[in-house]
Amino acid sequence: MERVEPMDRSLRAVRAAALLSLVLLLAAVFLTACEKEAREAPSAEVEAPIQTIYGYHTVETHLGVVRWELFGVKAQRYSGDEDLHLFTVKMLFYEDGQLSATLTSQKAKVNENTHDMVAQGDVHIVTEDGRTLSSEVLYWDNERQLIHTDLFFRATDGDQVLTGIGLETDPKMTDLVVKERVEGDAAEARGPSGGGGPR
Repeated sequence: MERVEPMDRSLRAVRAAALLSLVLLLAAVFLTACEKEAREAPSAEVEAPIQTIYGYHTVETHLGVVRWELFGVKAQRYSGDEDLHLFTVKMLFYEDGQLSATLTSQKAKVNENTHDMVAQGDVHIVTEDGRTLSSEVLYWDNERQLIHTDLFFRATDGDQVLTGIGLETDPKMTDLVVKERVEGDAAEARGPSGGGGPR
């Protein structure tokens, strides 16, 4: 049987201690690097609004006559953002002082300088004479007083149904212009009748 001298035992103990120290040092360096990375990681916090308004309501008039009214169950303003963010939206359009159409959507963004609006989420327009228009996004151009979208839409007028990609129309849908890919169940893929069809 091989005999181990005391000197060999001491040398082995020193080597084991050195190896353990090296492992501990590497572990400490690794943990320090991870903590630094965590501290430097960008924050994922959502920016909070600077103002929240409940029961939002505004009106635009021209020469004393109401053009439209806009309602939101809640409205929020954010720092550096020109848009007012509305939730559970309703917009009433008027012609010659009489209600002509109603728009509803889940949310909307309204530019407080131009009053242009982007309605988003389950957007529907119903005119007072029964025409309807639906899309996921509809834009309101306040200067031109027109509604438009580049997305899929569905419009109805009685038993006529028109679907397509992209349109522009007045709120009453009496002058509806379809941009492309029109598909309808009317004989000649006509749009809503009563003053204007797609062109």
